[in-house]
Amino acid sequence: MIEAGTNKSASFDVVVVHSFSRFFRDHFELELCVRKLAKNGVKLVSITQEMSDDPMHVMMRQIMVLFDETSPRRTLSTSCGR
Repeated sequence: MIEAGTNKSASFDVVVVHSFSRFFRDHFELELCVRKLAKNGVKLVSITQEMSDDPMHVMMRQIMVLFDETSPRRTLSTSCGR
């Protein structure tokens, strides 16, 4: 899907995901992919995390992804008694 969305002849203009954390758990990878898709006119949309393209929502998405990225590590450290 990512490869198809970054091709010049993409046959779609939106990629719909359940949540950003289901698309990528790594903040850097997600932002890189969002930018590649946007360069080709393709938008990433989450059905559970509604965001627009304004700077405030971009920052909110980035913060949410950072929390999603650290969540498994926090859970692991809690469950292991660390």
